[in-house]
Amino acid sequence: MEEGFTYKDLRKIHQIERKSPSLSSIDFSFYERARKYIGNLEEMISKERNFQKRRFLEDELKNALQTFNDIYELREKKIVQAALSKVRGGSPDLKNLIPEERDLFDKMVENLSLFREKLLLGKVEERKEEVEKETLKKQVILIKEDIPTFVGTDMRKYSLKKGDVVSVDENLCLTLEKRGVGERVQLEDSTG
Repeated sequence: MEEGFTYKDLRKIHQIERKSPSLSSIDFSFYERARKYIGNLEEMISKERNFQKRRFLEDELKNALQTFNDIYELREKKIVQAALSKVRGGSPDLKNLIPEERDLFDKMVENLSLFREKLLLGKVEERKEEVEKETLKKQVILIKEDIPTFVGTDMRKYSLKKGDVVSVDENLCLTLEKRGVGERVQLEDSTG
């Protein structure tokens, strides 16, 4: 059994979390310790031969899983509320977020802000870095022989003939080169 961590500890944390309007203070290793405790219970159940002891352990496991899930959901709800507050200009109290929860909070704020801009301000432009990534992945290739129509890795239909010069993604370019039906074209920089 996880040394020093019991169902009683889970219940205590659960009660505090339920009563507190904001995130309660928990140990940074809470989730890891709770998972380990539950894993140990599962292992004990699999090894227990006494029916009554096994039944007792199964009940403890069921209750532990429910309580652990409830704690997570209570904290998750408070994190969602904090993220909404932040996006709406508030200053939520984040002092009791543990690192994994901080990651969730940051991602939620980022996504909520993005959709807020998109829906309220009409900003539906692609992000600059996404456009740049897409541009970097494209290669120009000269087709050396006719190729029957096929669907590329980008799910687009291609009908390529000998002499065609096309821009394709890096993976398709490599495939065509390996099969000997395409040759990469190096474009010269005319800006210099």
